Formats: sequence, structure tokens, C-alpha cells
Amino acid sequence: MLHSFKEDITTILNPLSSQLDLRNACYSIMHRFESISSVEEQRFTGVDDLYENNGKAICALDAAHCLSDYTRTVRFMNGLCRAIGDKLKEGQEGKLHICYAGTGPYAALMLPSLFLFSPQEIEFTLMEIHPDTYPLLLNTIEKLSLSPWIRQVLKTDATKYQFNEEEKPDIIISETMQLALRKEMQVPITLNLYPQLKQGGLFIPNSIEVNISRLTKDRNIDPAFNKPLIKFEPGSNDWDKGIFTPSSISIDPVTIQFGVYYYTTIVNIYKDLSLNYNESSLTVPLEVKSLKQYKEMGKSLFLFQYQISDEPGIFCTIAET
Repeated sequence: MLHSFKEDITTILNPLSSQLDLRNACYSIMHRFESISSVEEQRFTGVDDLYENNGKAICALDAAHCLSDYTRTVRFMNGLCRAIGDKLKEGQEGKLHICYAGTGPYAALMLPSLFLFSPQEIEFTLMEIHPDTYPLLLNTIEKLSLSPWIRQVLKTDATKYQFNEEEKPDIIISETMQLALRKEMQVPITLNLYPQLKQGGLFIPNSIEVNISRLTKDRNIDPAFNKPLIKFEPGSNDWDKGIFTPSSISIDPVTIQFGVYYYTTIVNIYKDLSLNYNESSLTVPLEVKSLKQYKEMGKSLFLFQYQISDEPGIFCTIAET
């Protein structure tokens, strides 16, 4: 059954594949998964997203449809394969241990690596928190006979899980985000799991940047106003300690009423593989609607700060003067 994905995986791993071919390959994989472990019944049974005190885990139906964002899917798949290849070149003893946190029903991002690397080279720990998604994940593993590559499958909260010292992963991958790092658990998952990597381990994505940008009439970023708000780069700043320093940004109050300010996102997946502005559903512009409540006040200095809550995201307030 796994062999039936080979043609589409070959397309995804081929750097010469056209955008149309990549799109078709991802849709083909999505439909093939659906025939194996269907999520469509959740459309009619009222299965909802799971809300926790540090974000939400999307339901299986929405997670499965992430495959339709083919640019995101292709680049994360290739990024994971490159990272595995780089770690294997280091020549460590034993299998490479990869943690995949927030798998959804199919653990789709690991699929190409199963064609490139043997069960003697790699093994996965799979984590999924949603109680209605976890059985579908188990079914996918059984139907595709993936168990030789699987170390363990955990129904667990990846924002709290602790590995034993001897179990620490070599690579962790988690794509549990929306644009501008809002609503989902990407940040708390990273804060918990990144410190548990083996020394020299790799985290995918490498970093996530969110700017506040002014857009032109043709929806391009105006280079005259494109200011960094956050760069979430595990291992490089206070974010690892859960310290989210606010950014102070000056904005002309006259322009606020025109709705031209947006959060723009860049996801640096692995080395030169990135999702840049407007290339994916993760990097489309998101209007900073909270600015409009201040338009009558004539204020020009604002604070933007990331907060973890039941609905994480960047919050905007007036700076004290």
C-alpha cells in the first residue's frame, strides 16, 4: 500500500517538478490517504477543534486538508528529508530518532522520508493530542504497514510531554501554526520540546518571523514600512525562556483608518527552504484590525507583544508616554 504513493513522492522530491505537478501530487496524496483512513465523516458528526489553555489543536478534517496547501506541504517534506540526510552524514551510532509533534490523521510530512531512509536508519515518535484524530493516525499506520519506522505513537500534549534522557530526539518537526503564529500551539510546543533535543539536534521549522507591514494597492509589501515584530528562533533568544519582549512601533495615526497595515509571516523551514510572503496559507497577510480601535485617539506609538493564552497571538496596545 505504501508503494502506491511512490510516483507522487518522486514528484515532490524532484527539484525540477512544475508547480502544477507539485499541486497535483499533493492532491493525489490527500485523496489516497482519504481512501485509507477517511476523515470526511467528521464533516457531519460535529467533531470540533480541541481548545486548550495555550492554543487549539485542529480537528482531523482540517488537518487532513492542510495537504491542499501544496507549497507548504512540499517544502516541509523536503526540509525534513534534508535534515535527516544531514544528520545521518554525521555518522552517529544507532537509529536517528525523529519526533513529529502534531501529526494529524496521516503524519503526512514524514511520508517522503520513508522512501529515502530505511527502518534501520530512522525511527519516529508520533504525537497527536486530539482524541478523535489519534485513532485515525493509528489506522493510517496499520493500513500502510508503517510500524517498522515507528518507535512509539503517543496520544499526548506536546506542550507538556517529557522525554527520558535516553529517548531524546535527534530531530523534532512540528507544523502546528496559522499565519502570524495565531491560535494554534506552535510556540508552546516548541518551548517544551526544543530543550529536549539531543545536543546538536535540529528543530523544524528553524525560525518564524512576523513583521508589521504596509501593503500597496496591488497587495505587495511597501519597503518603506516593513518592521520586524518577532523572530521565533529556537535556541537564539529569550523566547526559549517564554520571555516575549514587546516591540515598539511608530505608526502615522492618519493612515490607520485606511486598513493598510498587516502582519506578514516568513517561515524558515530548513536552511534555504522557506515559505515567504504570500506563498502559502501560513504566510498570507493578516490585517492588524486591532489598530482601528485607536484611530480616533491620534496615537502614534504602539506596543506589539506575543502572548500565550487559550487564543495565542500578537496583541497590540497603545504605548505609555
